[in-house]
Amino acid sequence: MKSDKNALGRYEFNQSSLTFTDRQTNKTLSDQETRDQILYKDPKNLILSGKNLVPGSANANFSQSGAGGVTVNLELDKEGTQKFADFTRNHVKDLMAIVYDGKVQSAPVINEEIPGGKVVITLGSATLKEAVEMADLLNSGALPVPLSIAQIQEVEASLGRDSVAATQRAGILGLTAVCLFMAVYYLLPGLLADFALIFYAILTFALFKLLGVVLTLPGIAGFILSIGMAVDANILIFERMKEELRAGKTLHAAIDAGFSRAFPSIRDSNLSTLITCVILWMYGAPSIRGFALVLGLGVVISFFTAVTVTRTLLHLIVNENVTAHPSWFGVTRSWLSRQGQGRLDVVRNRNLFFGISLALIIPGLIFLFMGGLKPGIDFTGGSMVHYSFPQKVQSKQIQDILQGTGLKDVQVQLSEGTVGAQDAFVRTRVISDQQRDAALKALQAKFPKVQDLGYDQIGPSISRELVQNAFWTVLLASVCIMLFLAYQFQSAGFKSGLKFGVCAVIALLHDVLVLVGIFAIAGFS
Repeated sequence: MKSDKNALGRYEFNQSSLTFTDRQTNKTLSDQETRDQILYKDPKNLILSGKNLVPGSANANFSQSGAGGVTVNLELDKEGTQKFADFTRNHVKDLMAIVYDGKVQSAPVINEEIPGGKVVITLGSATLKEAVEMADLLNSGALPVPLSIAQIQEVEASLGRDSVAATQRAGILGLTAVCLFMAVYYLLPGLLADFALIFYAILTFALFKLLGVVLTLPGIAGFILSIGMAVDANILIFERMKEELRAGKTLHAAIDAGFSRAFPSIRDSNLSTLITCVILWMYGAPSIRGFALVLGLGVVISFFTAVTVTRTLLHLIVNENVTAHPSWFGVTRSWLSRQGQGRLDVVRNRNLFFGISLALIIPGLIFLFMGGLKPGIDFTGGSMVHYSFPQKVQSKQIQDILQGTGLKDVQVQLSEGTVGAQDAFVRTRVISDQQRDAALKALQAKFPKVQDLGYDQIGPSISRELVQNAFWTVLLASVCIMLFLAYQFQSAGFKSGLKFGVCAVIALLHDVLVLVGIFAIAGFS
């Protein structure tokens, strides 16, 4: 390279255009040619790299030379400081190229040894924003390991449309069923709760629009779940109202008493759910975070509509004489309740209920250890391909065809079709695009109209992280709920309240064991 020390160098650097010119051919080199012919042609040319920077030391600033422009200031580690001092001492009057993102940013002349490990890169006409971005990237250091794909997800357009349509149908059917139940069982309060529920849905979607919430399928599931939770609050209030009416209170007094006495239960249950949503947001995968966000927003809005909107509507409507009769409030209604019948003595018959639980939990644990519970690729890593078949097929047929293409550990799960007659979810080890294409061609040879609707791939590092996060999420949520309940029920002291929290977590663990046991039994094959 031409410099004051080497006047006969072949390549000459242009400080204004930041390019090199071949003096033999008078050609300006491209960035790729600069890298191939000058920068990395000889491995000895690389003096320092990002790994020699002190982490976090890079920062952007305006030039102090008076010539304007911006600079990036760096600090080298002990090894880098020594290398830099040795190089600058031995190459006074030579040029030293500073390369960032594969491009030469400057090539200053070395005027003297630089021993302190402090480096200033002058960027000339660059903006401060560009200097800040450069400093941020330098602070991230060198990447000493090769990059690999951690997760891939593909969804074919028709499957996406059908999944959204199916979820919308489920939401509409769920909302309709809830509204019908409330209207039929609770009569006038139920109808008002339905209006409040519709108001809740409108308010929720308006908030989603204002906040820019992106709805995913798990997010829609969270919204549908929040509808049920919104009704839970109304049910607690209405049942308490009916008790007050049976005790002889007036309608207005019963409404106020019903809301005030049900309020602590509604508040505590919603706060417990919000605690779980926050923890899911902190530790969950992106799709789980969407579920947690939508559910959390829904809980907050449903709390407002149940406690405020429904109450206001009830007070307005009972001022009319035609609606001021207790029969409109379902007081005399006894079906779906044990009003007027003997109480169900759970404590007295506890051994019976313990036996029912153990009859589910023990076989479930046995099947669990026998491999009945089949975790998804989120937890195991691997690939899952979603195929749609125009006719009913057997899992053994699909397994044999795919194993014939060289795929290993093939597991097939069949379900009702969303696009065709039947869907097949094929789980296997991580496969390449070529293997995926070969698998589809092999299936199409037997079933010509089969479609590849979607593809998920989870790397082992992501699956390990998901397993760890799932464990910590359950543990942290249990501890937080236990402490919250201990605080809320500490009428006889925190230690006494802690008993309530521990009992609640044990009951939750019981429900989890029952559910896991049922899944393990159903999944064993």
